[in-house]
Parts: sequence; structure tokens; C-alpha cells
Amino acid sequence: MTEIEILKKAGLILEQINQDKKVGDDFNIFSVLAMERTEVKHSQILADLLNPNGLHEHGHVFLESFLDKYMRDKIGDFTDFCKKATVSTEQFHIVENQKGYIDIVIETKDIAIVIENKIDAPDQPKQLQRYVSSKINEGKAAFTIYLTLDGKESPSDSRGSLKNEEIIYLSYEEHIVEWIKQCITEALHENVKVVLIQYLSLIEKITNQNSKKENKELTKLLLQNGNMTIAMKIPDALEWAKATIEMEFFKALYENLKDDLKRIGFEMYNGDDGSWTFDDKDIEWIRDIRKYNSKKDSFDGLYFYRKVLFPISDYIYDSA
Repeated sequence: MTEIEILKKAGLILEQINQDKKVGDDFNIFSVLAMERTEVKHSQILADLLNPNGLHEHGHVFLESFLDKYMRDKIGDFTDFCKKATVSTEQFHIVENQKGYIDIVIETKDIAIVIENKIDAPDQPKQLQRYVSSKINEGKAAFTIYLTLDGKESPSDSRGSLKNEEIIYLSYEEHIVEWIKQCITEALHENVKVVLIQYLSLIEKITNQNSKKENKELTKLLLQNGNMTIAMKIPDALEWAKATIEMEFFKALYENLKDDLKRIGFEMYNGDDGSWTFDDKDIEWIRDIRKYNSKKDSFDGLYFYRKVLFPISDYIYDSA
């Protein structure tokens, strides 16, 4: 393929991905309610799905599928655990004279699963350690799930005395998406299924799933038949294209302003490098300024000046 053929093929890939979206896919009740990245709201949704007595009225089906996927080797008889479990959000605790709230707690009289839900909020010192300690102090075996958008590890300061391998790391991007998809297949009521589909769409949005799909498809294209070598030439051409668009803008701006500004005594300032010619020379200049810009060398556009003579001074310049 040539560079042009690669660009055309890439355009077709992006167009197909966009066409795969159905009318109305962008309408999402969770987005309308401005809760896309609100951790408390996500915790409430997840907690209700995990709750055997949740409003979904599916019993412990969703909780069991979650534990089967991500905690099968942690809890012995998790079917029995699911039948006895209670689920709460924002559970208050005091450990070492420090107050806190655990995002989600799934527990029985013997076992507690603590879920710390992190989307944007920072971690607090010894946060996870305090959560686990609060449950151990109640005589329970405690497990910690650290949930983030991408599955990143918790900071060591947050873990405190907890070892990294004692924490179960889950991500919205992979694990929650996978689990919600299973919940959709298990949902018996249409209204529950619709809400789950909407929530899945929200998670895919905040974890940039569409962009990642585009990147995967474009990567496949670049890895075919030496396309990568050819595509390496495109970034330089892209910089030239951006500069061309910018130069055309300034050319049109100049053509629209020059007569009016000349009537009131303004002339275009060309500096020490010669006048604007609005051709390849200026395109190359704009490209280089943008590419190698520094604090001492910046380009803001066209300058017009007017000479003003004062009795007590030399010429000074007004700019426009």
C-alpha cells in the first residue's frame, strides 16, 4: 500500500466503527444525570447488583457470578456465603482514632469483602490497611478488592502493612465490563437488562473502549505487508498539512483585513525574515515554529503596526 491507500483504508475502518453505532446509542441516562465519574454513584449501582436483596430482584445470581469469576479460590462455599451475605455502601468505621467510610462491604458473620472503588479520588494514608483492620477487629476474615478504571495497583502508602499480594486488583475496563455482560445474559427482567446495557455503555465510555477498538483495528492495518514503514512517513506530512491549514487561515485573514487597516494607517509587520509570501516558505516556517517552539521563539500570527509621531519621542508602534 502507498501512504494514500493506508489513509483511505484507515478512514474506512473508522467509518465502519462509527456506523456500527446504532441511533440512540449516545443517549445514556447515567450521562444525563452527570454521574459518569462519580464514585459514590458507581458504588451504589455495583452494591445493589451485588446485594442478594437488591432492587434488581434476582437474588444472589449477580453476586454469585461475581465471586465465581474473581474470588472462587478465596471463599470456600461461596454459594452459602451468597445466601447469607449483606451488602452496604459508605460503611462508617474508626480505626486508630481515624474515621473513614468503606465504599462497598459484602459480609457475613465470619467473612467480609471490602471493596475500595477508585475512579478519580486520591488514596488516603493506610486507607486499605484500616479497612481490613476494622473487619478483623470484628473477628472476621477480611479480603480487599481494589477497583479502578484500569486495574492499577494501590499506592504503598495506602496499603500500609498490607502486602500487595493480599489485595485483589480489578478494573472497570476488563473485570466489571466482563461481569456486567454476564449479568445482562442472566437478567430475567427486561427493565433490569436495559439498565445493565446502559451501565455497560457508560463503563465502556469512561474507559475509552471505542478509542481502544479504533487503535486495535488501525494497528492491524499498520502491521500488514510492511505498512508500518510506509506509515512512518505520515507524521511529517501531517505536520506540513497542519501548517498549510494555518497558513491558509492567515492568508484569508490578511486578504480580509489589509484594505481596512491600510485606510487607518496600519501596515503588516514582516520582521527581519522578509515579508509574508503565503507559499511553501511560510508553511515551512510555521511548521518549524510549532514543532520546535520554545519560550523564546513563539509565533502568534500576523502583526500590523502604525507609526505615531510624538514631539518628545521617537517613533513608537501600536500593534493590532
